[in-house]
Amino acid sequence: MNYHWNKDTIMYFVQLSRETNMQEFSYKVMDFIERDCSTEEDETFQDLYDDLMDVILKEITIDRAKEIQNKYDE
Repeated sequence: MNYHWNKDTIMYFVQLSRETNMQEFSYKVMDFIERDCSTEEDETFQDLYDDLMDVILKEITIDRAKEIQNKYDE
């Protein structure tokens, strides 16, 4: 199942990934899910967490690729 995530939320976590280790980062994502999200029928917090982490990690990959490309363009 795919969910709609606010772009600001995604970018917040992309930035946070630069400032924390993976364990703390993962904890903060789960904390956000439990605090600010609600599940619907047949959904679990784990479903939301898995989807959000997937979206964040894809965005991190794109962000890092842009950084590398910019270094080569200089």
